[in-house]
Amino acid sequence: MNISLFTRSLRFKITFLVIVVELLTFSAIGTFYIRRFNQEIDKAIIARLSIPGLLMTRGELSFDAVNDKKTMEGLLREPYLEGMVIGLDGLVYFSSDPARRDAHLDAIDGLRLPGTSPESSAFSADEPDLISPIQDRTGKYLACLSPLRPNGKLTGYLYLKVGTETSKVDKRNIAILFAIGSLATISLTAPTITLLLHLLVIRRLNELVEVFRRFARGDYTTRAQISRGDDEITTLMSGFNGLAQRLEDAMAHLGESESRFRVLVEYAPEAILVYDVDAKHFVEANQNAERLFACSLAQFRLSSPTAFDAPMQPGEIPQEQSLAEGGQHQPITHLQR
Repeated sequence: MNISLFTRSLRFKITFLVIVVELLTFSAIGTFYIRRFNQEIDKAIIARLSIPGLLMTRGELSFDAVNDKKTMEGLLREPYLEGMVIGLDGLVYFSSDPARRDAHLDAIDGLRLPGTSPESSAFSADEPDLISPIQDRTGKYLACLSPLRPNGKLTGYLYLKVGTETSKVDKRNIAILFAIGSLATISLTAPTITLLLHLLVIRRLNELVEVFRRFARGDYTTRAQISRGDDEITTLMSGFNGLAQRLEDAMAHLGESESRFRVLVEYAPEAILVYDVDAKHFVEANQNAERLFACSLAQFRLSSPTAFDAPMQPGEIPQEQSLAEGGQHQPITHLQR
């Protein structure tokens, strides 16, 4: 198939339009839902960061669990980088980094310790954990400071530092999954829509185009095959068939009129010649004309009136001027040789 011809076809244009519309639609929907899923993933991370502090407050997880990377990563489901239990006095009692143990801290990674006593603490009984993103040369992390309240009394803080690789992978997988699903949907729906369009519209239009071509080549008996239905294409086919039938009837009537004219000319008692003013030669002649001028019809068709007229016509008018003045179906008088 000619590629240039195919790209100009109605099938290609509609298929291309369907694909573009689907791409734009899935892109808009995908952007919206991927953003929503990312927000849900972020909320899940924040919720998991609160779990260790909540378990320590309930006494279900010991403070020295900050040294157990496997346990902490099982709770956080993110890469565990660092953890500390800090007293109200700022002293580090438990730490995954031995170098920080027994150190005194007022702030860490941009999170300032709220205070050194329960009365001065910025945490209320239902205060959520303080969570802050951290960006350094090695990557992006999340830092969480959770209040520890065994027996309902604030005794210190749990500091956690975790990576975000797992959440990034989840977000990337969701985007990839949605992209694959969108492409798979387009690859299935676009050919299906194209096939249905071809069966219901394009094929019938192609048949009608072929009928028009045969009609233009002179086959006035050709007709469009009307299928069941009452859609626009059926209406177009019916209109064409009606027009073609009227044209065929008119041409048949013209043919009958021409036959009657030829009979009248052929059997007329006068010599009759039919002259084409534009072509400037005779096109028809009856037998009386052939006998009068001793010329055959073929000779007449190669001749003009000047071959038979006298040089000067009545009124001393040259023969060419006399012929020009007699156009538009007006009778003229010619003097023959």
